[in-house]
Amino acid sequence: MRFRTGIKLALVLSLIGLAAATPSRARAEVKAFRLLPPTATVDGRSRAQLLVTGYTAKVLSKVAIETSNCADRPQFGETAGAKTIAGRVFTLPAQLGRTLTCTMSATSILMIDHIGVICNDGKNREASVECIEKRFEPVKEFRVTFDGIDLGAARFRIITEKFVVDLPNDSPFGLHRGKWRLRAGGWPILLSEVTPGRHVVETSYKLGKNRQTAIVNLTVVR
Repeated sequence: MRFRTGIKLALVLSLIGLAAATPSRARAEVKAFRLLPPTATVDGRSRAQLLVTGYTAKVLSKVAIETSNCADRPQFGETAGAKTIAGRVFTLPAQLGRTLTCTMSATSILMIDHIGVICNDGKNREASVECIEKRFEPVKEFRVTFDGIDLGAARFRIITEKFVVDLPNDSPFGLHRGKWRLRAGGWPILLSEVTPGRHVVETSYKLGKNRQTAIVNLTVVR
């Protein structure tokens, strides 16, 4: 009888152990974000339109693109100190070879676009699209991870329609004052419902034989 009791007790303890372990596993499997599909819109704006909004602001910025953290990175659509566009989209800065530190509100949608390009549209759409394609061509094995999770960046690649920017002064991007017809391209990725806490965003790709990497330590606050 003692032997049988011992078996029953061991079985009960095992079940208690499993019951206690189950919530922990469930918590570990909960994603820290929701990856929006390529067709997603924010307040009626497509990813391409959000990209245009961002590049327009960057081109108009008088600040150089060198940065050490979010605070001194050219942002756009700033209201009440919140560096967002469309009121809800936070564009995450990055710089190759460096690790930045950023803070974002949990109510914002995160846009990651760390390797975009701009070409002069001029009067020939085919020429400007070809220009962007040529700038993309050397980029291989492009990858973006969030807390080590591969976001499948390749499917987010886009080329925008042309947009016009009227520069009052020379731009840090090498554009002279005057009106410019531009077209942009990139891999803008949108994440929503990012959980509060600390996260790591890493962008990497091969350019020739060299691996380029940019890391952002992101803190999300309520």
